[in-house]
Amino acid sequence: MFYRKVVAFILGILILTIPSPILKVYAGANTAESVPPPFLSQAVVVMDADSGVVLYEQNGYTQYMPASTTKMMTALLAIENLELDQMLTVGAKPPYAEGASMGFWEGEVISVSDLLYALLLHSANDAAEVLAEGISGSVEAFAQLMNERAKELGCKDTNFSNPSGLTEENHKTTPYDLSLISRAVASHPELVLINRTFSHKLEATNLLPDTNRWATNKNSLLKKNNSLYYEPAISAKTGWTPEAGFNHTAVAEKDGKRLVVTIMRAQSQQSYYEETTRLFEWAFDTFSISKVYSKGQLFKQVPLKGDTMLDLVGEDDFYYVSTSTAAKPEMELRYDEISITKDVKTGEVLGCASVLVAGKEIGRINLIATQDVLMDSEGPDNAGKSVGLFGKILKWMGILLGGMLVALVVFALVMRSIKMKRKKKRRMERIYDHRRNIY
Repeated sequence: MFYRKVVAFILGILILTIPSPILKVYAGANTAESVPPPFLSQAVVVMDADSGVVLYEQNGYTQYMPASTTKMMTALLAIENLELDQMLTVGAKPPYAEGASMGFWEGEVISVSDLLYALLLHSANDAAEVLAEGISGSVEAFAQLMNERAKELGCKDTNFSNPSGLTEENHKTTPYDLSLISRAVASHPELVLINRTFSHKLEATNLLPDTNRWATNKNSLLKKNNSLYYEPAISAKTGWTPEAGFNHTAVAEKDGKRLVVTIMRAQSQQSYYEETTRLFEWAFDTFSISKVYSKGQLFKQVPLKGDTMLDLVGEDDFYYVSTSTAAKPEMELRYDEISITKDVKTGEVLGCASVLVAGKEIGRINLIATQDVLMDSEGPDNAGKSVGLFGKILKWMGILLGGMLVALVVFALVMRSIKMKRKKKRRMERIYDHRRNIY
């Protein structure tokens, strides 16, 4: 067990040291005639899961307490840092977790798989704390990991304080950030399978060999025998506390599209199920999303010294959002004036390309340099002074050699000074001896 924990810890560190790309998109839209179905919830986000484009939002960037929708992040970190068949031992604190509980005992050895079923289906707070301690050693350390992962996903207004969603003053997120987390969860088939399970019997444990514990799905959108069942839904999580109110986030697939609907501060549990379904159907029927320009695509070339050119590529993907019945319009690009007057680093933004439809700007794409460029007295030069790693190596070798030369000169001067002092001392001693002999 100790070996498994060490391996999991090392893997977790490795994962955190690998930079995860944050998908950023710019999107034009032609959806003025699109009006969402009526809803009473305070905050709503409808997002295209593949691109991250927000199709509709109301208070989507306002912070709210997420309650148990927090467990989406806990599940995501569990699947990223642990193995499903890995066994975790329940510590002293999880059995005393407030709120919904699976009734785990201190010292029980539970599989990660069973803990995830308890977490996502039963919304068990003790399961959340067992997973948190199994990954990070403590709830406090796990909360820090949650916040780091949230930033990697592109969340800007999220702060988690615990793995379950229990009320704490600074435990908050936004509908937009929660949508990013929800779509990340839906990218893992193992979590989708758990989310869509009606009920799951937990395995017997070392302390309860005859256990009859079941985790049963509480989400009406995912239960086939429920009148609110929504077949396209593949992942969903409810959340409620007196302070947070009614919250819900879900992902659904239909007609080759994958969407996220997140609702916070709904009127009731019944209302957020109904509003989620209506918003999904509206978005599936209404929107068409297409990638127009790709990240890394060549847009412009800037002349350098001689016949060489500096390639400028798009920093991010650019999507165009329109109503499904609208034809994709002709687009044109208008570039900023770009001149190189200082050193340039690879990946540096040097200007923008405006995307226009019928002469109207619908978005902008940052243009970034594909290589380093150093300036000399005659202007920008990328041949011999700047070219990538080799240029940097030559630069540092020059600095190193220059430093060594200075050190040698200083050393020579010091040694010369010492030698002169010794020579002067010997001369004075000879004079002294000579005078002593005279007298």
